[in-house]
Amino acid sequence: MPPDEHDDSPSAITVGVVGASGFTGAELLRLLAGHPTFEVTLVTAETQAGNTIGELYPHLVASYGAMPLTRYEPGAAAGCEVVFCCLPHGASQAIVPELLAGGARVVDLAADFRLAEADLYPTWYGEAHAAPDLLDTAVYGLPELFGADLAEADLVAAAGCYPTAASLALAPLVADGLVATGGLVVDAASGVSGA
Repeated sequence: MPPDEHDDSPSAITVGVVGASGFTGAELLRLLAGHPTFEVTLVTAETQAGNTIGELYPHLVASYGAMPLTRYEPGAAAGCEVVFCCLPHGASQAIVPELLAGGARVVDLAADFRLAEADLYPTWYGEAHAAPDLLDTAVYGLPELFGADLAEADLVAAAGCYPTAASLALAPLVADGLVATGGLVVDAASGVSGA
């Protein structure tokens, strides 16, 4: 049937998931499967390359079936409008510049672009940042605090579970001047996902 010229339904947004074999990648694939406009066209997983999503995650076979997991290669994400990086901390820095140059919007689910100052990375993550020129372009991924900036962002630094809990709890107190911002300490405990 020819497309309806009055069809207002949104067109599919092509999505790549880089590093899909861990907990974050599996959960992201589950969420993407239920999204009405996202179409996953690339899924990489270094250690599981050659398998299918259905083999690795039987609960996702109905959504992805025999879609192959591949190794990430330069240019692999060409054509993806959005790429989610689900890589270990430190690994996204090597590929995000290429993804952005290729025209994709990138959401990094690790900690690679969360801090705006390059000189903080050795202190907190044990090594220098490999793409410091991108740090000032990344938007911190808390829509409750940075929603307007996120709408136009090409690079989103997704917040982790601890930063999200701490930031959302403290933001109204800081905004109203009810707490001093120097020396704040958040003592938090984690379940299995944080382990």
